[in-house]
Amino acid sequence: MLAWLITTVRRESWRVLKRDGRSIPTDELPETEPRGIPVPADPAAEAILREDQRVLWRAVEALSERCRALLRIVAFVDRPDYGEVSEALGMPVGSIGPTRGRCLAKLRTLLTADPSWSTS
Repeated sequence: MLAWLITTVRRESWRVLKRDGRSIPTDELPETEPRGIPVPADPAAEAILREDQRVLWRAVEALSERCRALLRIVAFVDRPDYGEVSEALGMPVGSIGPTRGRCLAKLRTLLTADPSWSTS
């Protein structure tokens, strides 16, 4: 079940990244995103947000496949079952937490090294 979810999330992420990377919305922005995240009313703030998203996804793509898969599960699955994660990714249950920590540290290093990453 989790392997299917991982594959689905990975493909959906690629699809959204390709779609958003190519298109520039011309519609009026809604008041909130689907998950309730407020959309900046200021066009400059919106441009910074979009650039930060591009920088973030570039950094994620620079990670190893194992890190990308693990971080996508952690980010997109509400309360992932470590047994299923272990089976789907072929790693011991006890190494999931430490591996996640190393992957997040690597992502943080990549982002802070990128001069276009906004920390504000």
